[in-house]
Amino acid sequence: MKLFLIMFVVFVSSCASSPKGSLARVPTNVEGLVKSSTSKDELAKAANDNPFLNGQLNPEYEGQLTALAGEVIQIKSTRQNFSVYKLKLRIEGVDPIWVTSIAPAPGGEIKLGDKIIFKGYITTAKGTDPTGELELLIQAKTLLMAIQSQRP
Repeated sequence: MKLFLIMFVVFVSSCASSPKGSLARVPTNVEGLVKSSTSKDELAKAANDNPFLNGQLNPEYEGQLTALAGEVIQIKSTRQNFSVYKLKLRIEGVDPIWVTSIAPAPGGEIKLGDKIIFKGYITTAKGTDPTGELELLIQAKTLLMAIQSQRP
């Protein structure tokens, strides 16, 4: 399995309140994948090494902690008035990934072109919204449910 962690990494604070593990490193170039440290569970390790399948987040890793960093290239609102963000990661073979966030926007409203680091759990669109409206809106089966966000 290929490791998609790219460029330089720096230490960031861990997600102490997270029951699944903590985030340990983030690329300084903001455009890539951030690994989480959950070495006890093989599924978590596989998700950390490469959470992608066919250019999207792998639905088999639903519930696993990871983080994504990149540029916001599209923003949509759900019928419930939640924002979903399409994030361009600049990782070869990986399509832009959709993110929804329950975390407050860092430094004010998130806009097109902003570079953001989202930390959270891999989820399915159907699991997040059983009505299917979210999946129709984003045209993707998986997304990241962010519990933290920050600007580089």
